[in-house]
Formats: sequence, C-alpha cells, structure tokens
Amino acid sequence: YVDLAIGGPQNRNRIVEVTEVPALVPPDAEAYATYFRFRDDLKKHVEETGSVAGYRGPCYADFLPVDIDADDLEEARTRLVRLLGRLETDFGVPFDRLAVYFSGAKGFHVYVPTTLFGGVTDHWSVTPGFRLPEIWRAIARDLAGDVEIDLNVYDRTRLLRLPGSRHPKTGLYKRLLDRDALGLPLDALRALA
Repeated sequence: YVDLAIGGPQNRNRIVEVTEVPALVPPDAEAYATYFRFRDDLKKHVEETGSVAGYRGPCYADFLPVDIDADDLEEARTRLVRLLGRLETDFGVPFDRLAVYFSGAKGFHVYVPTTLFGGVTDHWSVTPGFRLPEIWRAIARDLAGDVEIDLNVYDRTRLLRLPGSRHPKTGLYKRLLDRDALGLPLDALRALA
C-alpha cells in the first residue's frame, strides 16, 4: 500500500494498493504518493486515526530517492552531474541503471533502484523493516558524499510528486531525463517538462 494524494499534498490519507496508482491518477494532475510501501497495517492505522501521522510500522521501497534542490537551477544541475559522476566512479552505478527526473521546478530527483543494493556498498543491505527510513538517510549521505542533497525526504510517510505529474507552481511536469538532456540549456530543459 501507499498513501496517494491527488490535487495537492493536503489531500493525503488515501491508502491504496501500489498497483492501483496509475489508474487512479488523472492526466495533468498534481499527484503525490509515498515512495515507501506498506503492509495493510498502514491502512488500518488511517482507518483508526484518520491520518498517516504517527504511523511507525515497517516499510519498504523499490528505490532510494535522492533529492537535489537549489534556488538556482544551474546550481542544482551542477550538483546532479557531480552526484551522477560519484555514483558511476565510486560505486560503479552507470546512468542507465538510474531514473533521473527534472522536478518541474528547481531541482532533480535521482531514483536508485533497491535491486542495486548489496553490490553498491559493502556495509548496507536493504530489507523491509522499521528502521528503513533512517537507513535510507544514511545510505543517501554515503552516496552523495560532499554533494549537497535534501535529507528531509527520508521520513516514513513522505510524499513525492509522481513522475508525469504537474508542479503546482510552475505548471511543468516531473519528467524522466536521458543523459543527453543533462547538457541542454536551462530553457530547453524546462521545455521538456
């Protein structure tokens, strides 16, 4: 299960099976979901309390998100390129194994698939559990090194804007990027979204 919010993050506390999400999100919507996945105990928690707030149960994720934001988009892109270089050089993770998104506003999201862990680092392993959010934060710090990233995205019930969804302020969409798009002028990069 995930927590799905359509029309803004304030519309959360709608617990659905992860496989249902694509069919529930209308085209051109502003849409968010938790990237952590949950058993039905999250659904029971929301039915009892009316909110995901205070939920402390186990979770799992299909990917580790790395959020890079800056007031200046060129600065965010510089950080992104440094992070991608670090992932490839220091950890042997090529670009084609990652999902890299332009957020539609002032940054980028890199999704590192959970399937890569075990070979990426020697001291981390990923299993569903209660401590996964804090483990994710520690792994993200290790992977980023001296590249500044947003460490606030590693709470258990954090919503992320869904790929293909519209940013509420810019009207641009969260779009998957290929390696060639990283070198585009900023106006062309925004035009992709």
